[in-house]
Amino acid sequence: MIIFNLIFFTTVFAKDFNLKIKNLPDSYKDIFNNFFYENLKLKDNSLSIDIDITWIVLSYNICFFLKKENKPVENICFTSNSGEDLLTDIGKALSNSKYLSLKQKIKTKKINLEIITTKIPTEKRFRVISRKGDTLIDYKNVFFKRKAKNIDVKIEDAIITGDIIIISKDYATYLLKKFLNGYKINKIYLNKTEIGGKNGKNLL
Repeated sequence: MIIFNLIFFTTVFAKDFNLKIKNLPDSYKDIFNNFFYENLKLKDNSLSIDIDITWIVLSYNICFFLKKENKPVENICFTSNSGEDLLTDIGKALSNSKYLSLKQKIKTKKINLEIITTKIPTEKRFRVISRKGDTLIDYKNVFFKRKAKNIDVKIEDAIITGDIIIISKDYATYLLKKFLNGYKINKIYLNKTEIGGKNGKNLL
């Protein structure tokens, strides 16, 4: 009699994890929760995962703590300079992990962004941040054009101070979700309105 021993290597999705965020808009938590729930892949389902995401000075600081029976198995910590870079940086960091990875590579898509504000400044390069201070988009050239074409995302009521554009929590949360779904900024258009636009979710 010949006995075949079959060994199956299985991969499971990381459905159970504990996420903490700090120094970030509270609305980000649902976005990160959904992203990790749908995209994390764990090679050992006996492990637990704690995820900490904190904005410190000029970067997102992200750590994945993997434990088995409350004993540390692997720690993965890294920084990311902007929300636009988060997906790429998460993928790179997890590519070196023994136990954790992204389920699949998310395709990169380009979008054009129009930002409406009450003044047009003299600067040509800007950083886009939330009202909590985290950088959604690092410094990029902007285009000043009243009738911009092919706009994918429109943001109203932006505040400009120096070379920084500050956007509301709703718009910041929307951009974060876009970036974690593989979107990158192609062009940013900056236009002026005499009266601040409505913070309309229908534009998101």
